Amino acid sequence: MDIDNTNTEALATVDRKANDTMTLLDRVKVIADAGEYKRAGELWAAGKAMLKAIADSYDPIIAAAHATHKKALESKAELYDPMESALRRVKRIMADYDTEQERVRREEQLRLEAAARRLAEDRLIAEAAAAEADGDQAQADAILAEPVVIAPVILPGATPKIEGGPVYREVWKFRIVDAALIPREYLIPDEKKLGAMTRALKGAMRVPGVEAYPEKV
Repeated sequence: MDIDNTNTEALATVDRKANDTMTLLDRVKVIADAGEYKRAGELWAAGKAMLKAIADSYDPIIAAAHATHKKALESKAELYDPMESALRRVKRIMADYDTEQERVRREEQLRLEAAARRLAEDRLIAEAAAAEADGDQAQADAILAEPVVIAPVILPGATPKIEGGPVYREVWKFRIVDAALIPREYLIPDEKKLGAMTRALKGAMRVPGVEAYPEKV
């Protein structure tokens, strides 16, 4: 509902009368006699009537604005919600691909590191064998005692970078693979079940480590 000139004038009249009524109500501080009591009652009645006039004037405007706002939200949702849902789905698919590529990258990196370690170990064994063949057992032992050091293998990620593409953040979660192995400090009592038992059995409820007690509310 648009507030046209007629509505504007009507609202201005209501505003003026409301302010006048408030001025009179604000003057009521202490009632000293029956006359003042009667006058306060008349002002109270006038204020109640003014409340109705304010509501009658503004509620239709508020209702129309609310209806317009609601319609705008519905129109937005018709376009926005399916798009947002589709984006979440595509991002999930992309995240799954990225996770799989990272797994493949890590496996290949570990394979290359293991191969490099084997080569380094074979080299030390060959050097130790050569020293031993030359009759230098001490040198051979020293070579075999050397730590195997290899250069770290760093493979680049296979997932391409996309300008304006989705940004992922890691959220670490857990899954229970054997509940029997979980330490006690990570377990919590079944309070819902205990509460149901207490309400049903009251003082007769018996569970080791748990005490039932009444509380007046």
